[in-house]
Amino acid sequence: MKLANAPTIVASCFKYPFSKVGECPQPDSAKRNIILVGHDTKQDIAYLRKVGYDVYNLSNLMEEVDTATMWRYLTRDTNPRALGHILAELGIIAWNLHNAGNDAAYTLQAMIGIGIKAIVDKQKGREVLEAAKDKRVSL
Repeated sequence: MKLANAPTIVASCFKYPFSKVGECPQPDSAKRNIILVGHDTKQDIAYLRKVGYDVYNLSNLMEEVDTATMWRYLTRDTNPRALGHILAELGIIAWNLHNAGNDAAYTLQAMIGIGIKAIVDKQKGREVLEAAKDKRVSL
C-alpha cells in the first residue's frame, strides 16, 4: 500500500463490518467498544499520527493497554523491556518477532501472561505471609 493511503486503510479497520456488535442488521446500529492493546503503544500511536491517523479520534475507544507498562509495573523494573524479553520471562516461545501479525498475537499472549503472573505472584505472597504468621504463632 502507498503511505498516502495509510490513514484511510487504518480507519477502515475500525469500521463496519469489523466494528459491528454481534449480528447487527445495520452498519451504524452499534459500534463495538475498542481496547487498544500494544507493546510500547506510544510509538505506534505516534507513528499513526505521523502518517495522518489519530486513534484517539475513535469515539468507541475505551482504553489503551500497554504490555511494556504492565511488565514494568509488575516487576518494578525502571527500564522498558522488549516484547521478546517479556515473552521469554513468561515462558512463551516466540518465533519471527518484528512481523506485524506475530507481534500482535504475541502481545496479546504477553498481556494474558502478565495478568496470570500477577495473580500467581500475589497468591505466593499471601502464602508466604500466612506461613510467617504460623511460625510466629507457634513460637
